[in-house]
Amino acid sequence: ERVQKSLREKETLLRELYHRTKNNMAVIIALLGLQAETFEDARLKEAFAEAQHRIRSMALVHQKLYDAQDLSRLNLKEYIQDLVPMLVESYRILPTRIRFIPEMEDVFVLIDSAIPVGLILSELLSNTLKYAFPDNREGEIRIELHRTTGGEIHLWVADNGVGVAKNYDFRQDGHLGTQNIFMLGEGQLQGRVVFDTQHQGVACGLQFHDIYYHQRV
Repeated sequence: ERVQKSLREKETLLRELYHRTKNNMAVIIALLGLQAETFEDARLKEAFAEAQHRIRSMALVHQKLYDAQDLSRLNLKEYIQDLVPMLVESYRILPTRIRFIPEMEDVFVLIDSAIPVGLILSELLSNTLKYAFPDNREGEIRIELHRTTGGEIHLWVADNGVGVAKNYDFRQDGHLGTQNIFMLGEGQLQGRVVFDTQHQGVACGLQFHDIYYHQRV
């Protein structure tokens, strides 16, 4: 009985930790928004907005874990389903203009992997929403997610937008957001990041093993 009581107390504390972390991030987002309003420079405002998007993607991880039955892992499929409309709304894009085509399986990862994956997704989707469909043109974004029989997680984000210049090198020419994708995908997750521009639009694939995985709670 003492062990069960101790476990319940620890679960309550962990949920409270996730909840307070999410609330603290919401305060930071609000402060960034207030600070951005003091500037006239459009580039500064955009930089603040991008920082807010990144923090929101991390806050969503803590919200999903707070709501989950299993406090030690997160379902990436459910996370993506919540992240997409959040970004679409923040960029004030009509949902009818850009269609999302999800081909995803339930894939569970620990918070150590969930946060960098969330940041990578936020960067990829933000770049696509900002640049792939100029002049209010319509388009599609396909998101694929599955785990192979060997345990490797595959994430693929592809659009049918305007694409990039023929000789554009994402690794060398990419801005801060793209550099973050390589840093998080290949550095923190120890995986592989590949950009494909051979077909219409731009596609990015992330492959990694959940190297942190072991049951904790």
